[in-house]
Amino acid sequence: MFAQYGIELCRQTMSKWMIKSGNIFEILYDMMRRILLEQPVIFSDDTTVKVVGDNKAKSYMWLYGCGADSPAGKIVDSDIPNIVLFDYNSGRGGQVIVDYLDGYDGYMHADGYPGYHNSTIVFASIIDFLRYSLHCIWI
Repeated sequence: MFAQYGIELCRQTMSKWMIKSGNIFEILYDMMRRILLEQPVIFSDDTTVKVVGDNKAKSYMWLYGCGADSPAGKIVDSDIPNIVLFDYNSGRGGQVIVDYLDGYDGYMHADGYPGYHNSTIVFASIIDFLRYSLHCIWI
């Protein structure tokens, strides 16, 4: 990006910028995570990611969120904010979920992954996961 304007930057400078930016955004991320974990209902899912230079076959990106998936941006008659946070982890063990949720005791929409059962979560529904599973069987 800078090179197209004739500005040369060494990798070390750009790396330091990324570290400083990460430190600044960590404050925002932590605040959003605290607000997320105060909500009565949240949702979660994970997906595999390939990390360049990592010897592991799979790593995982976990998604945690709350709120509405709507153009209006909120659930009608609700103050629940729209928050979606990602958490990278090299493993998929149940402790990953326990550590991230850190005592969350509300309801969660999630698939049937057994690792969720290591936490204090109460599952609200897995109907969409069941519907998806049945759809995959019939295809």
